[in-house]
Amino acid sequence: KFKIHCFILVGRQTEIFRGEPIFYIVAPLLERIETKSFTNFKFVLYFYAPNLHTVEESAFQNCYALFEVRSRSLQNLQKLSFGSCVSLSKIDLQNVSIMEDGCFNNCNSLSQLVNYKQDVIDGLNFCQCENIQIIQSTAQSIENIDHATHSALMVDLPNCSAFDCENKHYLTFTSKSSQFIKQNVAEFQISAQEKELSSIFSYRLKNYFSHLTYIQHHLPLTPSFYPIHGFVSTNLTNIPQEAFMGQSSLLFVNCKKLFSIEQNAFAKCRALRLFEAPLRQIGDFAFYGCVSLVKISLDRVEKLGKGCFHFCQSIFTHRYGGKVDLQQSYYQNSALIQITNGEKEKKHQEVLVDEFRERNELKNILIVQRSMIRKVSTAEQVNAAQMRRRIKLKF
Repeated sequence: KFKIHCFILVGRQTEIFRGEPIFYIVAPLLERIETKSFTNFKFVLYFYAPNLHTVEESAFQNCYALFEVRSRSLQNLQKLSFGSCVSLSKIDLQNVSIMEDGCFNNCNSLSQLVNYKQDVIDGLNFCQCENIQIIQSTAQSIENIDHATHSALMVDLPNCSAFDCENKHYLTFTSKSSQFIKQNVAEFQISAQEKELSSIFSYRLKNYFSHLTYIQHHLPLTPSFYPIHGFVSTNLTNIPQEAFMGQSSLLFVNCKKLFSIEQNAFAKCRALRLFEAPLRQIGDFAFYGCVSLVKISLDRVEKLGKGCFHFCQSIFTHRYGGKVDLQQSYYQNSALIQITNGEKEKKHQEVLVDEFRERNELKNILIVQRSMIRKVSTAEQVNAAQMRRRIKLKF
């Protein structure tokens, strides 16, 4: 945990902490962060600064594990201020009046854009934000929406008179949206959406064996206007190669009987954060590029494929129940602190997903220290009383 008490923060003040395992930053007075102050702080997951209004160029660039920035005062975000914060999912942009080029470039986990201060929303500020699915704004113009943005967009744009996308999107809109949106944007591809809905519903009615066949043909998550955020199964034991590859909206997987996943099964699922399953075998490049993955069950794993955790940049602890060959399984894991391969895990203060937890051992140490302080102070009081009595006897 790292606490900041100043109003303005410059890069040289944080340089000595760069590379240190700091997960949780609290800055109650901070109003401005200057250029590159937290660049490459790859362990930070949570940043709390209620009075922060200005974030200068590259201030948080390459903070791969950063999940949430808690501040409702943000007003000015300069160039690349949050560039490549691939895990960033929660940030309040409602009052931001200035956004410079690329301020959220390559923020793969960002799912919504809500802003009520800008007249023009420029998609160049959100390049490669593949998971954006909601745009809610009072802006008059939406420009340069990246071709990589999720094909499904829900828009709430009451004042919009111009909307420019680089490619075709499936759009849904609220009743508050402007007539321009209702008449000129949302009408196209309605028939295609209706056709796709019927196929999705028919898929849901299939039994388990049909589900397995469907997965084997790589069909369950083909791009559509219907984003899938989770995958849950009580019977599936194996996921074939490339089944979920590149699904940018997938956030969690929970499979009670899943024992093996094959090559590239979840590769490039950049928003995937949680994976719960009693895995025994992980195929080659199975989680390659899962940059937001922070928790995965590995206690029962017996075999790892090559490259299976390459570029998993958010996770900081991997724990295996027994000896496993780790060669060629890890590369560019910038937040990884420890791997326990059948050994006892070293306890450390950590943040899991969006919850800050103090280890019980640290709490116990504090309790012991406080009790010792109380004992010492009590002993000092007794000694002082005895000294006063002796002085009285002398006189």
